[in-house]
Amino acid sequence: MKEEGQNKNSNNDKTAFIPLLNGKRYYHYEGLPYYVNVGMESSLNMEEAISSAISVFRNIRDLKIKEENDFEITKSDNLLKMIKDATFKIRFATVAIALITLLGAAIGLMNIMLVSVSERTREIGIRKSLGATNNHILTQFLTESVIISQVGGILGILLGIIIGIGLAGYIEGSFKMPWLWIILALILNTAVGLLSGVFPAMKAAKLDPIESLRYE
Repeated sequence: MKEEGQNKNSNNDKTAFIPLLNGKRYYHYEGLPYYVNVGMESSLNMEEAISSAISVFRNIRDLKIKEENDFEITKSDNLLKMIKDATFKIRFATVAIALITLLGAAIGLMNIMLVSVSERTREIGIRKSLGATNNHILTQFLTESVIISQVGGILGILLGIIIGIGLAGYIEGSFKMPWLWIILALILNTAVGLLSGVFPAMKAAKLDPIESLRYE
């Protein structure tokens, strides 16, 4: 066979392959175990494959329904566990980075809304003079803050989907739409928009209409 080198579990360079019938003829003894290695394209179908293998071996050995299996099936999922552990750490780090980013975005959005209140002071005074209440002004600026936050979130979601599809195509894999994370992102964007807009909206609602009309 082509030289492969040694890994942690085995060294295929020191393995000899002979026909099965010759092996049984010259090296067979009672109690000799046989091992069948099965490779899978996706670990997601492992349980289904194990069930199929059990069914096949029970039929080969003519086992009755009440009889226990006289063979053993093991799965080498240590690598899969290592990948899952690494994925968990990556997700944890991603969540931490996202929370820090959300904090910075919330502060930035609050500053934008404060600037908006300052620039639209005269507008607020006109609205109040025409009958708008403090609740109307509060609702207006909170709504604007949430909309700005949601627009940024939707753009981020679309960008993430495009990058995910591109990477899946590059590695010849499949892309699964993360609906749970998308819903969570929209909820978080709404919360960030509300929290960022509360202080500017309250400041706008408390403005004196007469002083606001005089503002230049």
